[in-house]
Amino acid sequence: TATDRLLLEDPRPAGFEIDQVLPAGVERPWTLSAEARDDRAVFFIEDLDSGDTVIEYLLRPEVPGAWTSLPATVTGMYDPAKTARSGEARLRIVP
Repeated sequence: TATDRLLLEDPRPAGFEIDQVLPAGVERPWTLSAEARDDRAVFFIEDLDSGDTVIEYLLRPEVPGAWTSLPATVTGMYDPAKTARSGEARLRIVP
């Protein structure tokens, strides 16, 4: 079954800047719009089919070091009971 109108928020990891939220050449089999905000990337998704979904966007490394990326969250825009969260990730920027 499809899920309608989801909001995905992915916090920007320290040490990185968001370069492009909708890079060219990425296949998107669903309706998607996005915004880059100061502290996160935000995606608005319509009609998402069940199963695995990958959303790709570009980050630019800025500050060398070891960083932690906080979990992304997804909620139903009109049904906040629909919610999910990713795991966190450890990232390293080397000069």
